[in-house]
Amino acid sequence: MSSWIRSVRSWHDQPLRFFAGVFLLALIVAGTEQLASGLGAHLFEPTKDERWIWAKGEYGDGEALAFYAARDLEIETLGSARIALAADETYLLYVNGYRVGAGSYRPWAPVDEYDLTDLLHEGINRIVVELRSSRGAGGFLAVMELYPENDDARQTADRGDADRRTADRRTVVSDQNWRIFRRYDAGLLGGWTVLDSGEPAKIWHRPPAGRWRLASPAKRRPSQFQGAITPQFQRPIRFQLMHSAEWLDLTWEQHRIPALGPQQLYDWGEVVEGILAFDLTSDLGQPGLLYVGTEPPDPEQRPPDSTILPVPGRRHWEDAYQRQFRYALLVGVEPYSRVEVEVLPPSLATKLPRVEPNHHGVFGLEPPRSYSKVEEDVWKRMEGRPQAVDEDR
Repeated sequence: MSSWIRSVRSWHDQPLRFFAGVFLLALIVAGTEQLASGLGAHLFEPTKDERWIWAKGEYGDGEALAFYAARDLEIETLGSARIALAADETYLLYVNGYRVGAGSYRPWAPVDEYDLTDLLHEGINRIVVELRSSRGAGGFLAVMELYPENDDARQTADRGDADRRTADRRTVVSDQNWRIFRRYDAGLLGGWTVLDSGEPAKIWHRPPAGRWRLASPAKRRPSQFQGAITPQFQRPIRFQLMHSAEWLDLTWEQHRIPALGPQQLYDWGEVVEGILAFDLTSDLGQPGLLYVGTEPPDPEQRPPDSTILPVPGRRHWEDAYQRQFRYALLVGVEPYSRVEVEVLPPSLATKLPRVEPNHHGVFGLEPPRSYSKVEEDVWKRMEGRPQAVDEDR
């Protein structure tokens, strides 16, 4: 059977003792890592006002979801500003149309913090966060602090007058004032769409809440994209179609990619590092799967490196992380044009978190291949497979 075609394996074909051993070892390792990280980090201290928020809806069916949360901010006098935020599963932060950064939730990990001073201005500012969850349910938390003085003056105030620092600080948080947009609108990022047209956010709870546990920021992250940065792109040199062993050259003089079907393997010819992005033939927002590696990925052998979750209405998707790879396998989506890796400047790339290759198994024991619901949905759409594995088969 071709490695390009996913097979659904029955769970009862595997020894029960194997599962029990792997499960116990996983619990030991996960518990040890969480305890160590929790003891070594200070718990994130919230203010009294921020809340975990999300889009309203029922999420019992586990359908994948991508949408925008937006907030306008009027500033009279700005000296410096910073934002600390977290999202489960993934966020992409935009400020006044610039992509600032991205991240994903990990228990007890520090919240992400960015300096927004150079991206904000006096007057109306637009904060937009693209939120993605492969299981539908999720949460978003943010605390923004604005000071009328610059960092040097504020640090002097910190040393000499803590009460003055607190009095001058303005705090903007994730709460009922954010608006949710379930479809892409160019004016949303551009700043001319009126936010009153969005729906109110769903309020989960103030932190800590449920399984969400965070640590204080470890260090401030740099903004990923600003006007002073000239982007550099690397594009694949060839591709391979589903069920075909023949490589076809890509010529980038053409304005669009030939119709390839919903499963394609791209080769850059060498290892590249950066953020993968591409345009789509459809704006329906259907999910897809991304596999990357230094060798052609085999979807039968491991889970995807990322779920492709375009916001409905937008014919473009970009990864939340910089990755290092040569091959990229796209399943369930069909690029229209501009399959490319945006290469970050070395001074910036070294300061951002890099997604390491997937490591599977515990202490060298490889569990049987299993599939998440979004994987099942993608493969069903492509191959007519069942949505979920039937344990009684």
